[in-house]
Amino acid sequence: LDIGCGSIRISLDLPAAVGMDILQSKLRWLRPHHARLVRGSCDRLPFRDESLATVINSEVIEHVPDRPEAWTEMWRVLRPGGILILGTPDYDRRLWWVLEWIYGKLLPGAYAHEHITHFTREELTDRLRSAGYDILDCRYVGFCEMIFKARKPPAARHGP
Repeated sequence: LDIGCGSIRISLDLPAAVGMDILQSKLRWLRPHHARLVRGSCDRLPFRDESLATVINSEVIEHVPDRPEAWTEMWRVLRPGGILILGTPDYDRRLWWVLEWIYGKLLPGAYAHEHITHFTREELTDRLRSAGYDILDCRYVGFCEMIFKARKPPAARHGP
């Protein structure tokens, strides 16, 4: 599952993935290029419990309020032993603040101002661990966008 698929290339590069977005206009744009699309929200994923081997949530969580539903839904649909790929800017990195400011000045009508939830690596590490995930890796793209790889334990201990 690629949550928030409409703005980036992940679904295009993974033809077997299901792309999901809340905006119908983004799904219309993707439809000629990707067959497996569904409209939905990250706080109410339209999938059965433990039905997905991988959940990708890239560049989404900074655009939504930090509420428990998004975390519990990812946990709910992910199979035991499944992988969560979670990407978001690291607001502990000064470079991100500079880049976001520049982006806002160059493209004032774009979405730089839509980042309403700001995570740091430490906060996201704590959030994932307290939700029950085993963190397998964290890497950076462009020095300030963190990509976590986490696993729901094979015998899931608890949920968020």
